[in-house]
Amino acid sequence: VMDRIDDTVLVACLPPLHWSDGTLLDLVEIGEACRNCNVLLVVDATQAVGILPIDISNIGAAMLASSVHKFLLGPVGMSLVYVSPTLHDA
Repeated sequence: VMDRIDDTVLVACLPPLHWSDGTLLDLVEIGEACRNCNVLLVVDATQAVGILPIDISNIGAAMLASSVHKFLLGPVGMSLVYVSPTLHDA
């Protein structure tokens, strides 16, 4: 992932935890690389919310989105979205 983040990328959308094999990504390191290249990081947290602690301020992601039916045991079809305050006036 790290070798793909450069100034030609606008947005990177990544999960903290890969759905098929459980691979964990270091979103703190990826977030730093994204900020250094002015890339917006969007975290798809569906596989991780309710299982792994996610410190969005430490990651520095622009957005986080997740369904809530998996590990939060919410109703099917409901989701959550976090938008960084830095994007509110953008």
